[in-house]
Amino acid sequence: VPPRNTPAFDERGEAFPNLRLASLVLTDDERAVIPLVGPLLPTPRAGKKLINLYRLVRIGVPDGDLDAFTAGPYHAVLLLLAVVVGQPALTAPLLAALAASTGDRDIVEFLDDEPCGPALQPACATLASTVDSLRRDGTPFYGSLATYRQWAPRIARYSFHTL
Repeated sequence: VPPRNTPAFDERGEAFPNLRLASLVLTDDERAVIPLVGPLLPTPRAGKKLINLYRLVRIGVPDGDLDAFTAGPYHAVLLLLAVVVGQPALTAPLLAALAASTGDRDIVEFLDDEPCGPALQPACATLASTVDSLRRDGTPFYGSLATYRQWAPRIARYSFHTL
């Protein structure tokens, strides 16, 4: 197998075209953050599903917006997808609460305010403590509520629980 940046050649010596789309190549930051939402997932298979869904969302980001996306908003996408995959009962109420939210406070503050009702508050508290823990450990996890609200409708498309 040739190294990644070395073009492959066919039997006539012609280079194969590079079919790796830039929008599918994860950055080092993305590869470092994705495992950090792992505790929200129940199984390794759920982790694989999360990555596949993330790549589907990511390929939909226009090339011109990719740098801005990977500067932080992808955290919102990962966290919301972790809910879709790992806590499906929380998906519809959380996405509805995000859609009804206003302002631009921090996602942890929002999750601590019982957006999904008392029955699901333990799950919201788990999300909030996960983000808070990541931040305490030095990961600057993106928290703009407006960004979560912006991505919620697109993430809802990947859930059977929001139909």
